[in-house]
Amino acid sequence: MSTTDKILKRVINASMENCRMGRTCIGKQIRKYETTNCHAIVLFYHEASKVDIEQHLLYLKNEFKLVSLSEMVRRSKQNSIDDKEELIAITFDDGHADNYYALYPLCKKYGIPITIFQTSYNIGEPIWTAELKANNINTELYKTYNSKELKKYIQSLRAEKKYDPVEKVRRRLLSKEEIKKMSMCDMIEFEGHTHTHIDLRSLSISEARKEIEINIEVIKELTGQRPNHFCYPFGGYNSAIKSLVKKLGFSSASTVLPGTIGNNTDPYEIRRLNAQFDLKDVITKIRLYQIKSDIIKNFS
Repeated sequence: MSTTDKILKRVINASMENCRMGRTCIGKQIRKYETTNCHAIVLFYHEASKVDIEQHLLYLKNEFKLVSLSEMVRRSKQNSIDDKEELIAITFDDGHADNYYALYPLCKKYGIPITIFQTSYNIGEPIWTAELKANNINTELYKTYNSKELKKYIQSLRAEKKYDPVEKVRRRLLSKEEIKKMSMCDMIEFEGHTHTHIDLRSLSISEARKEIEINIEVIKELTGQRPNHFCYPFGGYNSAIKSLVKKLGFSSASTVLPGTIGNNTDPYEIRRLNAQFDLKDVITKIRLYQIKSDIIKNFS
């Protein structure tokens, strides 16, 4: 190993130890999870209005080659991802209303491809995780509720607390009309994310199948297209759920585990980087994972 390589490795190791992303230590994440020897990255957001989304999109458009998730997965399967291109795909989970008023106009304005993983329960209403968070309740305690239990519990919350109308608009899911309008844009793909946003590992396989199949039908009815990609709610999956998603005809399934995507990456364990932070922190995270990929390539 050359002196330059040794210095580079020490610098990267120091960055991994010292760089922080909000409350999350990126260095620990990089060491904990596997990544690939490629620079291609899938980013994920939830609510577009929680960051300066135009600033994010413009930077990403100028510095990287933005592609749809469909193209990223296709190129991974075809072994045609080239690091020189620095590919990035952008995804949004759940399908919040601000994806329409804060994100949709920018997608059209700048021609940026976006994938939205849409949950279909209570379309046009607040997603249950947002309702619980608004009441300072840990969503981890209730992520295995079935739809009837969730509905009953959420109704009790609504009866006890009135929400600010503006806050409700921000937290609700996209309406049917908004989904239909957005789906007409070539830059936007609506994909599967279950019906009630439940941790599939808590269900029997038949129950999990029903959750996904209802979601497929709702999205197909609203967009005219059957969803081709899937995202595990809470990032929760196991070998049985992974097999089910594959059997149901999805081309890929995304997790919330951080990492890069390379040639011949397992399409049902797509790793993504959380980008719901200030732009400078997102840039740091992207570059660290790209450098990690270089380390794997050069020092393995």
